Order: sequence, then C-alpha cells, then structure tokens
Amino acid sequence: MKNNFDYVGENFAHEVRSVHYNNKKRKKGIYGNASTKEIKELKEEGIETEIIPWVDDREN
Repeated sequence: MKNNFDYVGENFAHEVRSVHYNNKKRKKGIYGNASTKEIKELKEEGIETEIIPWVDDREN
C-alpha cells in the first residue's frame, strides 16, 4: 500500500474531492484519514471510497 499510494493524512476528503471534481491527475492513488461523517458526505456526492483496516507493520 505504502509503495503504490500517496498518504495525504487528514486531508483525505479535500484531496479526493480535488481529484473527483477537478479531474486532478495523480501518478498514484491516495489514502489517508477521514471521519465517518466525511466518508458519508463523499458517498452522497458519488465519490466511492473504501475503509481499509490498518495494521501496524511492527514485528512482534
């Protein structure tokens, strides 16, 4: 995931809207953090997102 997507952090909702509405091209997909409310709003706007559970890549 980290190699194939750009992490946009808490700016996820803003960044995904930029891509969707402005046809902003990115070399890689994006991932980041969004609240449940932001995810619901994105879905209502027709912007598909996925919630992916994150596992720390630390060794036990």
